[in-house]
Amino acid sequence: MLAKKITMRNPLEWEDSSKACLLLFATLLAHLQYLGWAYYLLSLPQRDELINTEFALSQLPYFHGIVVLSTILFVISIVGSLKRSESVLWQHLGTQYYGISLCYFSFVIGTLTMPTGAVLAAAPVVGLILFDRAAVFGALASSTLLILVISYGSALQWWEYAPVIKNFVSESGHLSMFWLTSMLLFTVPHFLMLTIMAAYVLRRWRMREEEVRYLSLTDPLTSVSNRRSAMSHLERELERSRRKGPSLSVVMVDLDHFKRVNDTWGHGIGDEVLVKAAKTLRETVRQNDMVGRLGGEEFLLILPGTDQKGAEFLAERCRQHIAKLEVDTGQREILKVTASMGIYCNEHNRLLESDMLLEYADQALYHAKESGRNRVVIWHEGCA
Repeated sequence: MLAKKITMRNPLEWEDSSKACLLLFATLLAHLQYLGWAYYLLSLPQRDELINTEFALSQLPYFHGIVVLSTILFVISIVGSLKRSESVLWQHLGTQYYGISLCYFSFVIGTLTMPTGAVLAAAPVVGLILFDRAAVFGALASSTLLILVISYGSALQWWEYAPVIKNFVSESGHLSMFWLTSMLLFTVPHFLMLTIMAAYVLRRWRMREEEVRYLSLTDPLTSVSNRRSAMSHLERELERSRRKGPSLSVVMVDLDHFKRVNDTWGHGIGDEVLVKAAKTLRETVRQNDMVGRLGGEEFLLILPGTDQKGAEFLAERCRQHIAKLEVDTGQREILKVTASMGIYCNEHNRLLESDMLLEYADQALYHAKESGRNRVVIWHEGCA
C-alpha cells in the first residue's frame, strides 16, 4: 500500500555511482556558472574598474579545463550509474572533486566570502545525509586544509587575496554594490541546491521510516495488524476504557477446519482463505475497530466503545459475511469458509488486564468450537 506510493527509488538506496553522478552534475553546474560569470565580467565596458583583467584572462584556460574535466567525470559517472556500479570510491571521487574544485574558485574570489562560507557550512550537513561519512569527512578535511593554505598564504603575502577582484570596498569604506550582488548570486544557487537536495532526501527518509513502521506493525500476508500491533492497541484502548468509561469488547475469531484446508488443498489455498477472511473482517467492522492477526488462522477484533450486545451484533455480521466466502481450489471445487467467534466485554469489570480479556474471549471461542463451530458465543460462567 504505502510502498506503491513511491514512484522513484529512495536516494538513500542509490548506488554509489548514482550518488556521485548527482554530485558531479551539481558541480558541473557551479563551474558553468563561474565560467559564464567570467565572460560576463570581461564583456563589461567598466571591467578594468571591477576586476583584474589580466588575471581573469590568464585564468580562462583553467576555467575551461575545469568545465571539461567536470563534464568528463559526469559522463563517466553516468556510465557507472547505468551499470549500477557499487564502490565507495565513486563517492570519494565526487565529494573530493566537488570540494577541491570549488576551493580554486574560492581562491579567485576570496576565501572569506559568502559562497565559501555557505558551501563549508551546508555541504557537509547535506553530505552526511546522502553520502558515506568517510567520503564526506575526507572531502571536508582536504577542502578545509586548502582554504586555510590559501587564506594564510595570502596573509603571509605569498599571493594576492581574491586576485580577480578590484574595489570590493570603496575608498569611503562602503561595500561595492556590484560585488555584493555578485556574491549573493554565487551564494544563492549553492543554498538552493543544498536545501532542495536535503529537503528531498529527508522527505524520502521520512517515507522510508513510515514504510518500515507500517511493515513492523502489519501482517505481511493479510495486511491487517500483526500480533504486536494488536496487543499494543488493546492496551491503549483498555486504558482509555478504564479512564473514560466506555465499554471495550474483544472478539477472538478462528477459521474452522483450517488445518484440513492446508492439508487437502495446500498452503497456497490456505493463504488465499486467510487473505479473503481478513479482508472480509476489515470491511465489516467499523472505522474505529481494529482487526489483528494473532497467528495461524486466529484473528482478534478490538471493538472500543462497544457493549456486549453491540459486540454480539457485529461479530454475528462478520460470521455471516465470512460464511458467504468462496475460494476456487482450481480443481473444479469451490471451498466454503466458516469461522467460530468468542466474545468478552469488560462492561461489568473494567479493572481486568488485557491477558484476562483475551483468556475469557478464548474460552468463549473454545465453547463455540465445542458447540459445533460456525457460531458466535459470548463468555459466561459455563465457558470457564
